[in-house]
Amino acid sequence: MWVRIDEITFAPDFADEVIDHVRNTAMTSHGGEGFRGFRLLVDRASGHALDVSYWDSQVGAVAAQVAPTDDPTATVATAKTRSNVYELCIDAV
Repeated sequence: MWVRIDEITFAPDFADEVIDHVRNTAMTSHGGEGFRGFRLLVDRASGHALDVSYWDSQVGAVAAQVAPTDDPTATVATAKTRSNVYELCIDAV
């Protein structure tokens, strides 16, 4: 399994709006061959979040990857600052 981690920054006052936006658009923005699910981790105080998605293959994770950019048309000012793909080697509970 492969994991893509997108780092997101936003104004701390807009944490709830960012969470709602991801909740309402996650399936379309993460869809693709081999998509297995995602998690959103948020640090409200600092205005940072990690969008963690899970994939069957590295090819699927990379194909769905979007270059870090600012979206000036978004209702909530956010910026994806970094996006990386990793192989999941250990998954313990």
